[in-house]
Amino acid sequence: MLKKRYLNLFIAGLMGFCLSLLSVQMREYGLTGNIGVSSVNAQDFNNPIINVRSIRPEFVAQKVYESFEDIPKENQYINQETGEVDLDNTLISRMVRYHQYIKTRPTKFRLDWKLTLADYLGANENITEARYPGRSTLTINPMNGDLEAINKLNRRQRENLVNFLVSLYNPEASNSSKPKTAVETPEVQEEEATDEIRFPQPGGADLLKF
Repeated sequence: MLKKRYLNLFIAGLMGFCLSLLSVQMREYGLTGNIGVSSVNAQDFNNPIINVRSIRPEFVAQKVYESFEDIPKENQYINQETGEVDLDNTLISRMVRYHQYIKTRPTKFRLDWKLTLADYLGANENITEARYPGRSTLTINPMNGDLEAINKLNRRQRENLVNFLVSLYNPEASNSSKPKTAVETPEVQEEEATDEIRFPQPGGADLLKF
């Protein structure tokens, strides 16, 4: 009986030690509670431990605008709380929020980003003002302006944007199969990209042009 009691105490102590060690390791990797998204940097995209849903859309937008000067920011809207222009509330940050939180689509696949662009182009699902990002934080709902801005992008700009977003959220896939650059063979790239896409839904063939 005494031996059994000592054995139970030993097992309890061992489990407590293991749990303590596991807790320390989890804190080191940022797995407890919410990840400190404000400190996410470029290297974090390559860290498989980090949940891509914890990456702030504003950070993604920053990377996009650093790489593409021809994509409009649409950040002229006024914040309801501060009464000042919210420079971080951009077209791309709102599009990422729409894609990730409103439509809950995966961020690692080109097809899902194509669907989101098709929404903005009026060729897939309708975007409603009542659920659009920025409706409750800005003095003016930016939806109509964002739809117009996306529609002004040409086919190559949209294709490059999709490829770049996928490379941010899924760097391993982009490194294993890098797409051809639009500078070298733009016509071939556009044809190959659209030939790979299939939309298994009514009217899906019309989406191939996006």
